[in-house]
Amino acid sequence: TSLDVHACNIDVLACGAQKWLLSPWGAGFCYVRRELTAQMDPRSVGWLGMRHSQEMSRMLEYDLTYLEDARKFEFAATAYQDVAGMNASLGMLMEIGAERVEEHISTLAGRLMDGIALLPSLTPVTPREPGRRAGIVSFLVAESQTVSERLDSADVVHSVRGGGVIRLAPHVYNTVDEIDRVLSVLETL
Repeated sequence: TSLDVHACNIDVLACGAQKWLLSPWGAGFCYVRRELTAQMDPRSVGWLGMRHSQEMSRMLEYDLTYLEDARKFEFAATAYQDVAGMNASLGMLMEIGAERVEEHISTLAGRLMDGIALLPSLTPVTPREPGRRAGIVSFLVAESQTVSERLDSADVVHSVRGGGVIRLAPHVYNTVDEIDRVLSVLETL
């Protein structure tokens, strides 16, 4: 699956690539419709967005004329290690295929939802209908700190949110066996 920015009439699209795109923190990308770059000025001025940044021999002339394309929004040196990590992650996800990734995450989240629904001490927060949820599965529990400690001791990555909500987010690298292990920990409550 891809996003056609032209068909969707998107003017500006900014995306952090961490978390679901499996990239390093700080990695991301931005699209600005070409016709808009002339109408928009950067919020912060940086040397890479200036015309003379392209000619190192003229850098000290301090001509603050922006480049005419989207590069004018660059205000610092590129974090190449983040871009390399992001490219590798996106390449891997594209190789697996967006549809397969989505199907796998949906299957794991559905298995979690089904298991949580059978446990009387847990109240699902995430909608049960597959069309109304993403890969995140959240549930409410009275003793969230105790449950969190048990999940920690079983090496289950999770987060505790306000009001006693525990959040799980299976991804493409998780397995059905791991989901079953999470459910077996939750069954002991």
